[in-house]
Amino acid sequence: AKARERNLTAPAWKQGVLVLQEDQLSRKLREDMASLASGLSPVHVPRSLEHFAGVIAEDKGVVMTQRRSVDEDTVVIDMLKEEGSNEELLRAAEAFLQQLADGEIRSLALPATSRFRSALVKVAKDL
Repeated sequence: AKARERNLTAPAWKQGVLVLQEDQLSRKLREDMASLASGLSPVHVPRSLEHFAGVIAEDKGVVMTQRRSVDEDTVVIDMLKEEGSNEELLRAAEAFLQQLADGEIRSLALPATSRFRSALVKVAKDL
């Protein structure tokens, strides 16, 4: 009960345990991760919560595909959520491909079993 009053969490993941006293930033990150749409979504993450984002991603079955710095306090992590219908993933793949700039190259380390990878290949052939 006291832990809940103080907003303490200690999620375990494959590399250990992360102890965190949650605040507005961590709650917002948790909410952002809970509301991810199917496909690839950029999530702005305070640097101090980068490991927490990884723990949440692992817990939700979301894959962190790419990370880039925005400024000294923030990173953007592309999160891949493969849940959803095939149609949702095809729409997400099409949106991803259409937002690429001319000459832009993006490398996504996705396993052969990835539904989003299959959707990207299918949509790229059909465009």
